[in-house]
Order: sequence, then structure tokens, then C-alpha cells
Amino acid sequence: MKRAMVIAGVGLVILGASGCSGPDSLMREFLANLHLCADLIERKESREKIQRAIERANATADKLNREKLTPEQRDDLFDRYNDQLQAVKKRLEEAQIRWKLEGGEELPPLVINDLLKR
Repeated sequence: MKRAMVIAGVGLVILGASGCSGPDSLMREFLANLHLCADLIERKESREKIQRAIERANATADKLNREKLTPEQRDDLFDRYNDQLQAVKKRLEEAQIRWKLEGGEELPPLVINDLLKR
């Protein structure tokens, strides 16, 4: 019985891993990285930690831009995630405003604005 459970578990992992690099998973990774950036800014973490998180988000955005998507596929992808993207954009803007008002140093730009302009 244990052997069957282990084999079933490994099978699920293999099946789940086969689609890990698609545009939807990259978009979810991008959203997670943006939320991490907002968390770090809101918690007033060090500038270095925030900068590393921003670099990760920008790297994920670059991967997303390198995906070979037709304009229709790209529009569909952004339409599916539009609400989440707008929500995290608003959260980031508010966190950055509070960061600046409290005397924080200038932070590197995030590519979310470039992606949303499409």
C-alpha cells in the first residue's frame, strides 16, 4: 500500500512539473515576486533585500517577455490576470509612497508598469 502511494505521489509530481515553465506559471511567479516586494517595502526591510526582490521580479518579467506568445495569447494572459496585476500594482504604489514619505531611499524601478502598458 505504501509503495502504491509513493508511486502515485511521484507520478503527480512528474505530471505537475511538465507544465512548470508555461506563461501561466511565469505570471503566477511574477505576481508572487511583486507581492514579496510589497511585503518587504511595507515591513521596511533593508534596501538590499528590497533590491534583490525587485531584481527577481524583473527577471521573471524578462522571462515572460521572452515567451513566444502571439499578441492574442499575450492579451488573453494579461486579461486573465488583470485584476491581480492591478491589485498588486496599487499595493506597490501605496507601499512605495509610504516608503518615500518616511524618508526611505529611492528604490529601483519595477517593470510592472511597462508590462501593463502593452
